[in-house]
Parts: sequence; structure tokens; C-alpha cells
Amino acid sequence: MIDLGKFNTAKIAENTAEIELKFNGEGTGIYFTVKSDYETGAMAEARKRVNKKIAENAKGKPAVITAEQLNKERAERLSGQIVGWRCGELKDEILIDGQKVKYSKSAAFDLLSREGFFWIASQIDEFVGDIANFMKA
Repeated sequence: MIDLGKFNTAKIAENTAEIELKFNGEGTGIYFTVKSDYETGAMAEARKRVNKKIAENAKGKPAVITAEQLNKERAERLSGQIVGWRCGELKDEILIDGQKVKYSKSAAFDLLSREGFFWIASQIDEFVGDIANFMKA
């Protein structure tokens, strides 16, 4: 008999995982360490965002959302799930336009908000939504 409890993902969701960014199908050597969409903190943030929107709608505020707001919200959400990055011999740093950038949540938000870097947010968004990426071998 199989116990469904063996497949409870709550503990798995607390793991972090590393994603190598790919560009044009090739690895870049740039790695981001991320938390799952299902990690306790990420879930709490998601509930807070939803509750805020519900409260705004209950007050009769029109649900006007712009593409810019959606992009900002996505960058905020994903920057909260990035917990580190590295590139080659640079530990906790990456190069952006020739400048070393040390990891911080703010630096992650700035990167994900920049024009022309949508592909990074897309890869991270897809990766953090797949719980299988957080299962340790």
C-alpha cells in the first residue's frame, strides 16, 4: 500500500535550487539560486498580493491593471525568490554591462525590471513553478 504522505511537497518546497540561465539555447555560465513558488515565504507573499487585490475590489476600486504594473509585480515576486547568483569565479556577483553586481534583492529587482532582460524573468518564472526542480537527488 502506498502512503500519499510520501508525496507531500511541503518539505521539498523549502529547498533552494540553482538554475543556469540559457540564451539562444546555450548555457551562459550565470547561475541563480532560487526558492520555489511553493516555499513558505513565497506562498505568504502570494497570499498577501491576492488579499490586497481582493480588498481593493471590495472598496469599489476599478481593477485597472497596466502591462507596466504586471511587469513590476512579476519582477517584485521573482526578485523575492532569488536568493543568490554567481558567474564563474565571481561568487555572489555577476557582470552586467561590464560592472560587477553583488547579489541583493534590490539588485535582482533592478535586473528583472530592465528593458531587454525579460528572458531572465521568463526562465526563472518557469523554473520556480516546477516543484521537481527542488527535489534533491
